[in-house]
Amino acid sequence: MENPDAITRTVRQAVGRMDADLSIAGIEHLFTLPHSAVSRVALSDGKTVIVKQAGSGEFADGLRREIVINRDVLSELPEKVAPELLSASADVEVPWLVFEDISATHESLPLGSPPAPPHIEKFVRALGKIHAQSMQIDLAEAFSNVPGGVYVTDGSERAAPLLDAFLHSFDSNRFPPRTYDLVKNIRDNIPTIVDLLAGQSALIHGDAHFWNALYSDDALVLDWALATVGPGEVDLCHALAMNLPRDFSREHEPPALRLYVQTCSEVGVDLDESDVLDRYRICLLQTVVVAVGMQAVVGMPDAVWTRLFTNAVQSAIDHESLAYLG
Repeated sequence: MENPDAITRTVRQAVGRMDADLSIAGIEHLFTLPHSAVSRVALSDGKTVIVKQAGSGEFADGLRREIVINRDVLSELPEKVAPELLSASADVEVPWLVFEDISATHESLPLGSPPAPPHIEKFVRALGKIHAQSMQIDLAEAFSNVPGGVYVTDGSERAAPLLDAFLHSFDSNRFPPRTYDLVKNIRDNIPTIVDLLAGQSALIHGDAHFWNALYSDDALVLDWALATVGPGEVDLCHALAMNLPRDFSREHEPPALRLYVQTCSEVGVDLDESDVLDRYRICLLQTVVVAVGMQAVVGMPDAVWTRLFTNAVQSAIDHESLAYLG
């Protein structure tokens, strides 16, 4: 999909399917990644939209899943949590989605730029609103047409070989021994971790980080292809632990968790702060597994993976997450 002509053809197809009376006044290709290409399209009526399409057939299933989640799950939440889906097609070789363009009212956080406290607060509040709203709807019904695993631990049978491969090739010159010990303990206790993650059922974004949102007075969250059901603290771990430098996240975790509890209460779900912290500490074990798996993500720079992985490991060590394994 790196060919601009191919991207343009799909954009024209998407806009034509959205409204046959509209024509394209201009196309601005915003970025192209292995998994997706995103363009801003000016329409003949003066409006603009955002067109997202799979980067190749290899990533088509992920975008098809994102279409269904936007259509069937996010639409069930009373309060808007993501840009509105205007049109989509899952039945073509390279699926696409058309979203409202909210760039005039919401700003993005530049990649590589650390989130400021207001960004952290807005993102955590957004997660609280998403999780609390979703805990009050029938998520099983909402996910009934979503392909692939639904609960966050679906596919846990793949964790053992993933962690075995990491341990087999462990580089003691790169990571300290306690990293090996942590991953080895997680690998030996996968069934226990699966049991610990059972229970609370919220809509989990699955790739929650501060750059996956657009900010104004609030935050609207993007890229829902990895959404599942499970403890909302999974998203908090991804955002606060894995995606922030540990020295920075130590400072911001306590107020962020308190804000999360407060937001959930405002939306109608009362949570105990100590229970949230317990689940957060448990979910850090799952976050380490996710971080190990991210090494194989197409296009993932090694330096970025190392940072995410070491953040997750250090967070689990700091929070003594292994204590939950007995």
